[in-house]
Amino acid sequence: MADVTSTLTSWSSTAASNLPANSAAVGPNTLADNQRVIQSVVRAALAGDGTIASATTTDLSTVNDGDITVTGTTTITGLGTLTAGIKKVLTFSGVLTLTHNATSLILPGAANITTAAGDVAIMRSLGSGNWKCVAFQPAAGNAKVGANADITSMTGLTAPTVAANPIRATDLQVQLTTAFTTGGTATAFTLTPAPAITANAANQRFRVKFNAAAGATPTLAVSGLTALNLKYKDSTGTKQAITATQVPSGWISDVENDGTDWVVLDVPLAAALQGANQSLAASGYQKLPGGLIIQWGLNQSRTPFSLPIAFPTDKFISIGIHTGSGSSVNIIHDLNYRTNLTTDSFLDSYSSAINVIWFSIGY
Repeated sequence: MADVTSTLTSWSSTAASNLPANSAAVGPNTLADNQRVIQSVVRAALAGDGTIASATTTDLSTVNDGDITVTGTTTITGLGTLTAGIKKVLTFSGVLTLTHNATSLILPGAANITTAAGDVAIMRSLGSGNWKCVAFQPAAGNAKVGANADITSMTGLTAPTVAANPIRATDLQVQLTTAFTTGGTATAFTLTPAPAITANAANQRFRVKFNAAAGATPTLAVSGLTALNLKYKDSTGTKQAITATQVPSGWISDVENDGTDWVVLDVPLAAALQGANQSLAASGYQKLPGGLIIQWGLNQSRTPFSLPIAFPTDKFISIGIHTGSGSSVNIIHDLNYRTNLTTDSFLDSYSSAINVIWFSIGY
């Protein structure tokens, strides 16, 4: 009878921990039995062809072979308990789901895998019932991962194209049309991208089609997560609240998470110039993309007057047109740069009160 155990899992990587012990009496027959056991265990571990039926816990400790065919279609969430470091090569005979778990069943891409007949996975035991898939090779092309397993119908791709150039869902934010269309209401938009995101994070970006014109102070909730305010940036780069002017019904834009809000990156040009960017009063202003500001007004005295808004750099030029008594219209101001001023004035040789239509350009 052999002293050596016949399962690889009971062998140790420490020589002194293995059988037979130094004190064991080993006769000719026992020595031969031990050698035969060792050979069978090594053969099974390196090139044995075993079979196991899929189960919620597909216990690989029950099969000594290193190469195992997994039959059936039952979803697998665990692989049983084996000594840390032991590897098993699994070949799947059909379609089933391997369920990712960050501790007990670690899968590539941290996502579930839907197998197909002929797919192969190399699983490494981490001990204590925990496993890691160190390699996954589909029968043809890349793996079908997660909820987007079937992508043969993707717009612009035919089944042969996908078969020849398969696309891994974990590497692609699958947008089957121009953009994801929002749901929800005009003040509480929702978005359901595929695959879903698991947390709001800076630099996330989606192409979005809005299902309604935005209402007052709207929010956007992505993948059922905490809703964040929707904002846009005016021509000065300052975030502003979204209104129906910036997001009309059917508007399409990239929307990016800046770590605080969802920012609509593209708004109608007219919208970018409106709101906080303009005042169309008799004395008013318009902020243009790039930072240039135009201001205008009517002054009816010879005293300095305040500009509608201060130029951010206080650098501007002004011109005025005299509309007082007399038959002519006179330009009455030079075009010199003004600095460090938030007011301006127009004076001429008339002694009486004057009316001056003026405008200033600066940044």
